[in-house]
Amino acid sequence: MKYTLMIALGFLFSWSASAGVNELTSEQQKVLKEAATKNLYSNSAPLPANFLKAKAQVIVLWASWCEYCEAEMKELRQLQKAYGKDLQVIAVNVDTKKELGQPTVDSANKEIIFVFDDGMKLKKSFDAQKLPWQIVVDSDGMIKRTYTGYMKERFNYMAMKIARLIRGENDDN
Repeated sequence: MKYTLMIALGFLFSWSASAGVNELTSEQQKVLKEAATKNLYSNSAPLPANFLKAKAQVIVLWASWCEYCEAEMKELRQLQKAYGKDLQVIAVNVDTKKELGQPTVDSANKEIIFVFDDGMKLKKSFDAQKLPWQIVVDSDGMIKRTYTGYMKERFNYMAMKIARLIRGENDDN
C-alpha cells in the first residue's frame, strides 16, 4: 500500500505547470537568437522572418538521453503542423555535444526549429532543473506558462492553452 502511494505521488509530482506573467528577458532572447543563428541544426526547419514573433512560441529544452523528451518531440511536431505559421516550436538541445541531438533532428523532417544550447546558457537562464522543460510565450515575449516533465494528459492541456493563445483568448488562468 505504501509503495503504491509513493508511486502515485511520484507521478503526480513528476510534472508541473505554472502560469506566468514574466517576460523573456533581453538576455534570454539574445541567447536564443544567437543559438538560432549560430547553432541551428542543418536539418532543422529554417528560421522564419518572424522568429519569436508568431502568435505563440513553445521553447522546449531537451536532451538526446531523455526518453520523455523524445516522446514529446513527436507531439510537438504534430502541434506545429496543426498551427503552421501561428506557432513556432523551438527545440533547444542541452546535450554536451551538438552531434548527440542529430538523430532526433533528422527524424523530425524539418518540421520544427532545432538549435543547440552551446554551454547550456538557456538552460541556466531558465533555471531548468528537469527535462523536458517547456516555456509557452506569446507574440509580445510574455511567458504565459512553463511546464516541466512530460505526461500525455498534461501535454493535451498545454496544447489547449496554446490553441487559446493563438485564437487571442485571455488565458491568464
